[in-house]
Amino acid sequence: MAEIVVDRTPGESEEELREGFAREKARLGEMLEKAGADQEGAINSKVEEIDKLWVRVADVDGAQQLQTRIIELRMKLDEIEEQAKVPEKIAYIEETFEWIEKYSDRLTSAQRSELAMLKERLDKQRLKKNVTELDRLNEDCLALYRDVMFSQPEHWKGMLSYEYQHRDEMTDQAEANRLFDQGARAIKLEDVDGMRKAALRLLRLLPRDVQENANRGVIGQGFSGLTAD
Repeated sequence: MAEIVVDRTPGESEEELREGFAREKARLGEMLEKAGADQEGAINSKVEEIDKLWVRVADVDGAQQLQTRIIELRMKLDEIEEQAKVPEKIAYIEETFEWIEKYSDRLTSAQRSELAMLKERLDKQRLKKNVTELDRLNEDCLALYRDVMFSQPEHWKGMLSYEYQHRDEMTDQAEANRLFDQGARAIKLEDVDGMRKAALRLLRLLPRDVQENANRGVIGQGFSGLTAD
């Protein structure tokens, strides 16, 4: 780990340093359970180093070294905590793949190629376990998922159904009725683009919290209560 240089500010005290160290020590038990044997040794070594430095806490250099070592310990514990999330991150990505593959017969050739590349990246990260790369991979998987879902009529039917359930909360009832009619006609014609346009315009008429719930994804709920003209 690179050396960290931290200037001790005039306001810091031995009590504040000890409180900071105590907070990190409180995390040790849980983090050591998650750490491998090599990491456990490094952590214990850093704790012992900090314990030995307390005799120098009264002088500026000693206090600065203490603060630096405490920050290094915090960073190490943060790293272990992030690494412990790797299985959960991998499982979430795999779940996204499963959702995408439910529409495997409808994927374009470009979407199929993208899915294959994303799976290759995941296979590499099963070994590397790089948290940053897994987060980037997750974002790319979600982008593909959205791309696939936005081309499915079920997605927009579900969105329109959700919006219809909240129609009384819309800011312009006349415009809402016009757009619901437009959406119903699009459903009858299996016009995905027409459904999308109606759903997105209706979304703007809803309160922000209702919009946010809709944006989390309402899929395949049907279009209850509406009929095409």
